[in-house]
Amino acid sequence: EPDRAGAENGDGRRSGQRRPLGLANVHITHKSAMSGLTATDEARNMSGPFDLSGRRAVITGGGRGLGRAIGTALEGAGAAITAVDLPGPLAALPAGWEGVPCDLSRPEAEAELRALAGRMGQVDIVVANAGLVPPWRGVAELDAAEWQRVMNVNVWGVAITLGAFADALAASGRGAAVVMASINGYRVH
Repeated sequence: EPDRAGAENGDGRRSGQRRPLGLANVHITHKSAMSGLTATDEARNMSGPFDLSGRRAVITGGGRGLGRAIGTALEGAGAAITAVDLPGPLAALPAGWEGVPCDLSRPEAEAELRALAGRMGQVDIVVANAGLVPPWRGVAELDAAEWQRVMNVNVWGVAITLGAFADALAASGRGAAVVMASINGYRVH
């Protein structure tokens, strides 16, 4: 429990202040994030080569944007990629990727994801990346249908993705789930 009086911790911080995050456990993926780092910091960056040969990855929202970039990186490390997305973005997937159409905002999405997980049997990596960002507007102008669609994809979609693939991840013996979030969860517009 932090000292409410605000005594110093011996490292220049007052009790209750957060310790700066060290880079030893941070994977930096954006070039602009590298500016200002020392050679020691860059040596601790874990972006070096790793081997995912023989592993299977499922990425929701994997047909475009960040999901596609994640898939490209995982494929570059040797993983087989299954992209789950709307039909449009799946039309131009890289060769060798499996595309599975699924609209996470629809009630049947959970059954579709469970069927995919059952068909795959074992999955090593699941990235719950699909998300919607509606246009910003005032509270008086909120659209209830749009709000529900965003919540269905951004919240319920993550839950059903993790639930659908839990057994497939466990079957791998080394499963990893990655849940993406938006900076919009941390700041007000």
